[in-house]
Amino acid sequence: MAEEIQEAVQIIRVAYDGIEIAMKVGSGSIAAMQKAIDFLKGMLDYEKSLGKTSMRKLLIKGGDLQVLQFNTEDMKKVEKMAKKYGILYSVLPDCNRKDGLSEVIFHTEAVPRVNMMIQKLKFGKIATFDDYLKNGDEKSLGKLMDFLKKQQGNEKSHTIEG
Repeated sequence: MAEEIQEAVQIIRVAYDGIEIAMKVGSGSIAAMQKAIDFLKGMLDYEKSLGKTSMRKLLIKGGDLQVLQFNTEDMKKVEKMAKKYGILYSVLPDCNRKDGLSEVIFHTEAVPRVNMMIQKLKFGKIATFDDYLKNGDEKSLGKLMDFLKKQQGNEKSHTIEG
């Protein structure tokens, strides 16, 4: 009878050890899956925070906006560097083609990274939106208003119905 009890105890111990191992493996795979999901979510959030975007998305994000003025021929360099440095920006229409400058708008929180871009470009300056508007002529400002209306999108986005 003692042997039967020992066998029953051994069966219970093996079953318990099996359940314990299964729980460790199961929780490990769940934890790994959760880490993978967190990583993918982080990557999606990261992609939203850098590179070219619409003016509407910049405004929805909130905060103060600044304008970067640079030589028009440096546009490709600026786009590449903005993505590299993680700067969310929107290209503004050129209000004064005669000056040879192009402008992008970005959030004030990215000013230190934009300053690094200016150093690498060896030309450029940070201005306000008012400076950008003062630089343009009447015809170009009309084009700017059309551009902003196109960027506006859904009028109800900031209402309860939207």
